[in-house]
Amino acid sequence: MSKNFSYRAQGLVVREGHVLLQVRVGEEALYALPGGKIEFGESAEEALVREFQEETGVAVTLDGFAWVEENFFTHKGQNYQQVALTFYVCPTDEFPNEDFPGSEPHLRFYWMPVERLSEITVYPPNLGELLRGDVKYVLRREW
Repeated sequence: MSKNFSYRAQGLVVREGHVLLQVRVGEEALYALPGGKIEFGESAEEALVREFQEETGVAVTLDGFAWVEENFFTHKGQNYQQVALTFYVCPTDEFPNEDFPGSEPHLRFYWMPVERLSEITVYPPNLGELLRGDVKYVLRREW
């Protein structure tokens, strides 16, 4: 089984009781916070601003650190170790009011009501708890 390491920046956008989530086309049952891999030599903040621009077409600024996660999981038969840094995101442009396709054809974005998070498969799985702001560090081991 191969081993993979991922260093990820992800953004938290909440408005009117809804949180912005992304899905990969073809994996519509798996929701995640928008973001992506941090490139070598890039800070987490730089990566997140770049990823939002590339994937949503919306320019953003960051409004502080939310939490960090260390995740150990298996996906499609491969083991992953991931460090994910989460930041509060403020758009400098307007996000669409409805669900919208990403600028990249493999992504779609959804405004999910916060009270429905327990009804879907979302990463991080405890997103509802994390939104309250009490937790700053998460360790999750699935293998």
